[in-house]
Amino acid sequence: MAGTPEPSRATPLTDALVRQIAARLRWRGARSAAARYAGISRQNLGKFFREKGVGRDSEVLLRLDRFSRLPRAEQLLYCGRRRKVEPERAGVADGPATPAESGASDAGDPALPHWML
Repeated sequence: MAGTPEPSRATPLTDALVRQIAARLRWRGARSAAARYAGISRQNLGKFFREKGVGRDSEVLLRLDRFSRLPRAEQLLYCGRRRKVEPERAGVADGPATPAESGASDAGDPALPHWML
């Protein structure tokens, strides 16, 4: 059968597509997020990128391609760890209000913990 490709041989189209996907997923945590999106484990994702030929699951390939084309903000939603975000300073005052400023009595300072009162 000279016309049928062997399963062990690499298919140029699939391999080129996998290389493009891998190039788009270069940021830290991208492969873990892509695996989470595609519904496979990170170990299987590594095998997926290392395999050659037609042994790859085409459904997973399509999901990875779709994920790699999403905007970065949407890709970050699938990250396992949340990045440390600085608290919004819009509603926070520069410091705690003193009792004289807020008009509170000296019964207890709300800025101090209960065990220091």
